[in-house]
Amino acid sequence: MRNPLNTNQTLHHLPIYKGFPVQVRRRGPLILEYLERLHRVLADALNAHRRLFVVRIDLRYSLSRPLPSDALTNEPIQKFLASLKAKLDYKDLSRRQDTGRVNEHDMRHVWALEVGSQSA
Repeated sequence: MRNPLNTNQTLHHLPIYKGFPVQVRRRGPLILEYLERLHRVLADALNAHRRLFVVRIDLRYSLSRPLPSDALTNEPIQKFLASLKAKLDYKDLSRRQDTGRVNEHDMRHVWALEVGSQSA
């Protein structure tokens, strides 16, 4: 079924996607193209590494302050990801200088801009 708000997107209503449970009951239908991209990134990471550390991060704005002018753009998440990558790179460099070797982080990410007042 196509998303009535964006016909380029297909809605996924099932609680399982490629053998993995997904939260359709709590969140409503998911966007199939986003699920496919997430699955592809995780599969590629598992092909490159035996173990993964996966974390979900929600960037939120305070309701008590006006939204910044770039709130509905890619800019906030791009700044966050660049900062996180720089910190991981610095940690790798420090560890390499201290011990002479390091398992580099190989950070990968998937993100989506969600607009709404609903809490996760």
